[in-house]
Amino acid sequence: MDYFLINNYLTSDPNDQTAIPTNIRSFTDDQIIDRIMQRGTTLTRPDLLAGINAYQEEHGYIVEEGNGFNTGLITAGPDITGKFNSTTDSFDRLRHKTHYSVNFSRAIQEKAAKIKMTKVQAPNTGPVITTIRDSVSGLTDGTLSAGSVLDIAGSRLKVYPDLPDDGVYFIDAGGTEYKATTLVENKPARLIVILPPLPSGAYTLEIRTHFIGSAAPGKQLRRAQFARPLNI
Repeated sequence: MDYFLINNYLTSDPNDQTAIPTNIRSFTDDQIIDRIMQRGTTLTRPDLLAGINAYQEEHGYIVEEGNGFNTGLITAGPDITGKFNSTTDSFDRLRHKTHYSVNFSRAIQEKAAKIKMTKVQAPNTGPVITTIRDSVSGLTDGTLSAGSVLDIAGSRLKVYPDLPDDGVYFIDAGGTEYKATTLVENKPARLIVILPPLPSGAYTLEIRTHFIGSAAPGKQLRRAQFARPLNI
């Protein structure tokens, strides 16, 4: 995995650096099936697609039941956020929210620990996303709450709302893009946006901007994607 270092703006030490993964690809179900077919299998592409669809559909049923997972890929379970006023208080969807905490399984974590790391030169220009936080739940693991506010930290993040391509985008597994239309804060080191209406699922966060660190926008549109998928 390629990575580069930038200043760590979360500490007061001017020498602190933080590592940013780069050149990361996110694979869709179709692309994963392509990889399986290329490696060789007795299953047909329709067989694989049907299996994936059935597997994902069953996960949906499990979530609707309020249960968790412990599979070869992930461990996950439901959480409840929001303040309860007393022992007699009950769940209220206007004040409380449910979401899932998701972690990779031990097998996947063991593989992650063996990733070959390659340090590369940091890009001279372009946005860099270091951390994200769901302002409603306070979670920083990529779990989003519907209708929440997303706090994005990094560098060269400022966008030009008057330019049609600039903005904060959420891209689903099928490539459909959802653009955040409301910017609460728009600064080089911080973007705060209200989430657009997003159907449940996994998304890639992408910043697109002409900002190059000066008052006037640059000529080239620059993009950055957050290394981890977001889930709502």
